[in-house]
Amino acid sequence: MKIVDWEKLWEMSYLYNRNMERKEPGIEYWDERADDYSDGATSNDYEYGRRVLEVLTRYALIDSNSNVLEIGPGPGTFAIPFGKKVKKVTVVEPSQGMIKYLKQNAEKEGVSNIEVINKKWQDVNDSEVTKKFDLVICSHVLWFFKDIWKQLERMEKASKGFCVVAQGTGWKKGMNDLWNMVLGDQKMHDWSNYTIIFNILYNRKRLPSVRIINYRIVRTPEKWIKSRELCFDRYTKLTPDKKRMIRDYILNNSEDGKFKTDAQAAVIWWHAQEDWG
Repeated sequence: MKIVDWEKLWEMSYLYNRNMERKEPGIEYWDERADDYSDGATSNDYEYGRRVLEVLTRYALIDSNSNVLEIGPGPGTFAIPFGKKVKKVTVVEPSQGMIKYLKQNAEKEGVSNIEVINKKWQDVNDSEVTKKFDLVICSHVLWFFKDIWKQLERMEKASKGFCVVAQGTGWKKGMNDLWNMVLGDQKMHDWSNYTIIFNILYNRKRLPSVRIINYRIVRTPEKWIKSRELCFDRYTKLTPDKKRMIRDYILNNSEDGKFKTDAQAAVIWWHAQEDWG
């Protein structure tokens, strides 16, 4: 029987995704997208973060006494609903733009227990975070890293309880069609690689659990048009024709002044082990 090298498969996926990008997103890109991400999180009252929190609460991974570390919080999609339920949330975020909206959104929601570490995760010294948190979580961050196991292991080093990865499994409606219209035969960015993460953990003798959650994104057409333009600009030069395709598609699929799309994500969690060096 052929044995799958899941870490090699991740590396291949990483390289494919990097190669298909017209320009690699640096911190400036995330600064530019901070307003877009903030609107996406707040327009539906942090539904994505709330759905993940519901899973973790249901299975007693966190409670009101928990200290949580989040890697890459953006504008507070998870940190703000989590901050309402746990003792403290510490976040690692390199983008000043994202931090600006995170702080603004936290103030609006009356959340005052979020501490910000303004660094890239790879620049955080392990000694700063080792065994300080009851739960360590990240969402849509791991695809930045070719060395996937090293990053999962670093999450474990920071946790004295559980580690969580929330990873999208794809769009339920519309986005595949729009991708094909704008980019033609170019294969869509592989967002749904949660199965690889699960199997890497399993092969490393972890016992991960998984639950699939559904959530809805509801935004004004103009906000969603801007969002898709910023996203597609990473992969192709946006000509006036391509911008028109994006605009026409979103306007034609909006109802009552809103564009709605359904999405899914996998919530993967496991107990941190201590077999690292």
